[in-house]
Amino acid sequence: MSRLRGLSRTLFGSTSWNGISLAAVALTGLLAFEGAAQDRKLVFQFHLIGAAATPDYGGVGMGLYRRAAGRLSYGATATAGTSAGRFTLRTEGMLLFNLDPGRQSGVAPYGGGGVVWRLVDDQSAGFLLILVGIESAPASSSGWFVELGVGAGLRGAVGWRTRR
Repeated sequence: MSRLRGLSRTLFGSTSWNGISLAAVALTGLLAFEGAAQDRKLVFQFHLIGAAATPDYGGVGMGLYRRAAGRLSYGATATAGTSAGRFTLRTEGMLLFNLDPGRQSGVAPYGGGGVVWRLVDDQSAGFLLILVGIESAPASSSGWFVELGVGAGLRGAVGWRTRR
């Protein structure tokens, strides 16, 4: 058991929250691939994320979501960027609730939550994430989105989603 704690401390900086948040992000990412044979939409996303934190963060990345039955979506994102001039990797795993998933035009609001794992140099940290957003025409084949939330700082994101 002490070897696992040592490995966790080496990889994640601690044996508690950081390891748990990484596991949650990994599990959410794996769940995004679940059910590929079922009639659920697979959503690819490209985005810009900025976070007002100490220090501030900005990056570009992509994500993969699975539109589950009803109003739920789940998935994960990976974003590469900079924080205080240093390369930073930010991954997020989240569950989203869309208020109008059948909308073919216009915008639909959604909310969600999840976890953030941030790696700067050899330091990592995990955070909870809560967000609200709007996306254009969630039932169409593609559209833009805008999000605002809290998770590793005040977080904003804009991007494009393609749905299959």
